[in-house]
Amino acid sequence: MENFLKHTSICNGKLKVLKRTMKGHVASNDLWHAVKAVKKAVTKISKGTKRSEGIWWSEQLGDKVEPIATHINWAVRNCEQNSQKLKESLDNIVEHYCNNHVNCHHSSRCKVDSNYEPSRIVITNGKVRKMLESAIKSSTIYKYPQDYILAKDIFYVESFNNVVNIFQDKRICFGDDQYKLRSNLAVCHWNI
Repeated sequence: MENFLKHTSICNGKLKVLKRTMKGHVASNDLWHAVKAVKKAVTKISKGTKRSEGIWWSEQLGDKVEPIATHINWAVRNCEQNSQKLKESLDNIVEHYCNNHVNCHHSSRCKVDSNYEPSRIVITNGKVRKMLESAIKSSTIYKYPQDYILAKDIFYVESFNNVVNIFQDKRICFGDDQYKLRSNLAVCHWNI
């Protein structure tokens, strides 16, 4: 079996070039940041002023921000590292909220429960449907599904970095002993 260098980052263009040029290098983008961007896009079309409702946003999308994030996370973790399967699952988000469950996963509650009633507002307006489709299809996770199929996150690295910043202020130069001591304190604190 070949050894591969696996790397996960926040949508780093330089790593994409590295991925193409280095044999055995597998680059992946951070899922959490991609989902956060989709949540932001869906939030933008689910809230607004009363005057702009139906033009820029819709109340029909107000209860879907977190469930869409959950669906994306589930889709990435269950796509079997197949970018086409991931894209199809992302396409099905809109269909699911339009109460069309033909392409929903066989284990979904909407398929398993014969008495299924949607718990979210059903999208009935064609313009609202297009707004949601646009928000999902303009996301990086939809445009570049191959960069997310490994379902990798870097939140734990960011968490550790935040703790290190508490003990090692970047504006202060520490001697070797002080640096090692502060590094060890950061490790101990992060592992609590």
